[in-house]
Amino acid sequence: MGLPSSAAGPVVGPGPGPGGFTSPNVTWVATVPLDAPAIGGRVLTVKGQRRFYVSGTKGLSIYDVTNPALPVIIGTLANPHFENESVAVSDDGGTVILTSDPGFGQPPVTYVVDTSLATVPRVVSVIPRGSHTITCANAQCSHIYANDGWVYDIRERASPKLVPGEVGGSRHYATRDAAGLLWDDGTVIDPRRDPAKPTRRRVGTGGWHNNFRPNADKWRPRASGDNTPLLKPGELVLGNGETWLAPGTCNAKSAGLVSYGVANFDNGVQARTIDTILPVNGDYQNGNPTVDAVGCSAHWFDYRNGVVAAGWYDHGVRFIKVNEQTGALAEVGFYQAGVTEAWGAYWIDDEYVYSVDAVRGIDILRFDRKAPAARDVARSRSSNPTRVSFSPVTLREQYLCAAVADRA
Repeated sequence: MGLPSSAAGPVVGPGPGPGGFTSPNVTWVATVPLDAPAIGGRVLTVKGQRRFYVSGTKGLSIYDVTNPALPVIIGTLANPHFENESVAVSDDGGTVILTSDPGFGQPPVTYVVDTSLATVPRVVSVIPRGSHTITCANAQCSHIYANDGWVYDIRERASPKLVPGEVGGSRHYATRDAAGLLWDDGTVIDPRRDPAKPTRRRVGTGGWHNNFRPNADKWRPRASGDNTPLLKPGELVLGNGETWLAPGTCNAKSAGLVSYGVANFDNGVQARTIDTILPVNGDYQNGNPTVDAVGCSAHWFDYRNGVVAAGWYDHGVRFIKVNEQTGALAEVGFYQAGVTEAWGAYWIDDEYVYSVDAVRGIDILRFDRKAPAARDVARSRSSNPTRVSFSPVTLREQYLCAAVADRA
């Protein structure tokens, strides 16, 4: 683990500070390199213990993050696989599903892992099918849905059973909300009555990569004739896309974060698009790279109490404020490590975020919700690339020199 040399405040100067470039409201705390290349994560509270489940090409790690500034690794499982960016975990923390994507030339297999004893994760069964992502149909993870279309009943963990028919597939990943519905690209999947035979409803949202529906458990159907323009709890959906393997510079087709209003979706009313945040190129000091290695793109994101934390590949971690009543979006902070491929970001609590990075492992960040929003990142709303006069080589050398000096 790389520890900061001091407890200094957020970086406010023109150059990088410890860990990289940050907006004034974001502080890099530490880096845990053990899981690199890290791909995905999941945060759960199990019997009062806050845990972070992270998967990567090496396998699975489980951390006690009750003190988010000082994670303690409590269990590991060597299990090379790719890509499994969803990290499906039962709500009791006792089962983890790891899947290998057959599209990358791997054996098409999925592992059911018993993590009831977190210190000793163990594979209890192997499903002879793989997928890019896996979703638990419910809190118990009685059934798993693959985006390749297949469904398995895993109530007997050691003896999974294939459910006939392709009933659980998603375009990329179906995110389960607090009401038990799964949100896919424009579709809501309802497994609550029978997870082996879920129902589907077209709602017209986008966000084929992954989605989030805040306050879903507080949603109530609108009364007849209620045309209130402001969104009520559970009527906001956040989604994002992905422009993968399109290196170079950002453009109007680059994937970003989008907000949708879904009032009356239960009555067949289609969603309306409200706002969009698109990534742009920049000068690193404003959080945006001059060019992109794998594609100018949004990627896996998390949401907590009005703020999105998102891993955006070369663009590092972005913080986006969300107005839950209007759906308006505003980018308010960033973390840019200089050399980074941030696959995802996950809130540990209201203050701490873990960035899962394919280059770095896990970056621990602290976000100050009371600090003024960063000014430079406002340009990320535009779909037009930002003109800059900084050399990316010069800035990366500046970052690396600062990093070496910090470790000396």
